[in-house]
Amino acid sequence: MGRRMRMQMMRHGLVALAACLLVALVGVGKRATAQEPGQRGAVTADMALRLSRAFETTPQVWIDLQKDYELWHAATGSHGWKKVKTVELKRSA
Repeated sequence: MGRRMRMQMMRHGLVALAACLLVALVGVGKRATAQEPGQRGAVTADMALRLSRAFETTPQVWIDLQKDYELWHAATGSHGWKKVKTVELKRSA
């Protein structure tokens, strides 16, 4: 088995282990967490509340992280938004 294959298997194992620990920690079903590398699931309000309790933070921390993640992916994954023209608004006196 090659080094790269071993690294991928180890990474997958760590991701799966982390997902299992998260399931136990916050009390959600396995479907609520990503079991495979590359799977995505947005942090919901319910999950933010659970994570905030588990890690002694605020729910807003988790919502903001989700927002930042989505915005970064939108900004780096697509360039169509750059073609949108600015709307000039005239202000009345």
